Amino acid sequence: MTIPLIALNKVKRKYVAVIVVALAVALLFIERDYALGLMDWLFGTKGLVRSTVAESQRPTIYDVWNQVGLPLIFAVFALVPRGLKDPKDRGNYLFILSLFGVSAVLAASETRLLMFLSITAAIMAGDVLSRLIDYYGSRLFVRSKKGSRPNREAAMGLGLSMALAVLAILSLFAIPTHSTGYGPVVSHARLYENIGMSGHNYWLGALLWLRENTDQNAVVISWWDYGYIIQYYANRTTVVDPGNAYEWRNVEVAKFFMSESEEESLKILKRSFGLEGKEVYVLVSLEEIPKSHAIAKIAGSPTPSFLLTQEGWGIGNFNALLTKLVLGIWWPEYAAGLIHLEKVYCDSQYIAIYRVIW
Repeated sequence: MTIPLIALNKVKRKYVAVIVVALAVALLFIERDYALGLMDWLFGTKGLVRSTVAESQRPTIYDVWNQVGLPLIFAVFALVPRGLKDPKDRGNYLFILSLFGVSAVLAASETRLLMFLSITAAIMAGDVLSRLIDYYGSRLFVRSKKGSRPNREAAMGLGLSMALAVLAILSLFAIPTHSTGYGPVVSHARLYENIGMSGHNYWLGALLWLRENTDQNAVVISWWDYGYIIQYYANRTTVVDPGNAYEWRNVEVAKFFMSESEEESLKILKRSFGLEGKEVYVLVSLEEIPKSHAIAKIAGSPTPSFLLTQEGWGIGNFNALLTKLVLGIWWPEYAAGLIHLEKVYCDSQYIAIYRVIW
């Protein structure tokens, strides 16, 4: 890597950009399969599983405002070229421009990638506001024949710049934003009140039970969202987790839950995951109620376990295994008829764990 950089120093400046572009094109050609795969992942079809994940959808203007906020407005001013005669200033401007371009492309592909734009916007907003503060701060006093005197315009500009900086920092908590759950005008602070693990006390109780009451080699079947917390807190193997790169595994788990036959569900565990005869547990929670639409879509089932109506959530497919397992949390009689699934843990409020009986 050092040799090409030394060689570039020997090349005339006007040819450097051409050489860099040529090398970039050559690299893209050599790694075209990877580049095309990356572009397809970012802007192509989301796939069956990713299409059901809200964070994988392309962001709306509300998503951008909610996650980036006021700093994005200040960041726009950093894109305006200024004082580029100095090579150092040109380098800084090109860096900011490149950083913004890359983060904007990433943010446009998935809502979850807005975090890159948030970081970039914060850097750019900080650059703009610090320049304003420095500009007015250096002009607070003007010299005259009688000595230095305060510059009112500079003082007002400095005060306004500092106020804008404070506003930018507090914008995530003070600026009204849009929320489909809370309405069109609500502060970020209210949105963040409930951030965290849903029903975390219930989850910890269930996961600690798994760790202390099951064999170390036991396998847990759950929806993929909970794979990591099961692995971390319960120290047990899961068949799917958020980092799973094999979509078919999620599809098979969805089919397991949406099956209307216990025997068919067991066949999936045997055929797809090779779990026959092993110690296997199935973990379900009330969180599967709103997720049942995604589970049904991935499984190819026409009717989800639960349907949202004007009166609230109702049963959509009573015969699905997921329906019986979830309803068994509150009403034991719904799961009492299961032959191959025995309830071994239930807090009667949020989570239940069933042991597979082969």
